[in-house]
Amino acid sequence: MSELLVDVDVLIEDPAWRSVPRIKALTARAVAAALAAAKPAHRRLAVCVALVDDRAIARLNHDFRGLAKATDVLAFPQLPG
Repeated sequence: MSELLVDVDVLIEDPAWRSVPRIKALTARAVAAALAAAKPAHRRLAVCVALVDDRAIARLNHDFRGLAKATDVLAFPQLPG
């Protein structure tokens, strides 16, 4: 099996996240570990993680899931069309 290649882009939308030491590296390692455990069929992947505040995640949760509240995680797959 070929090596898993993951490109992780971490966007810090809420400045409060900057207080977490090495947040970008920590997030990238967590994504890589989760994908390695999942053993995805595709071996080249790109992941974008946006670190936002409660208001922004509540708005996204409402817009995409119809739930008017904050949540911990929202995931949106992007598959080749």
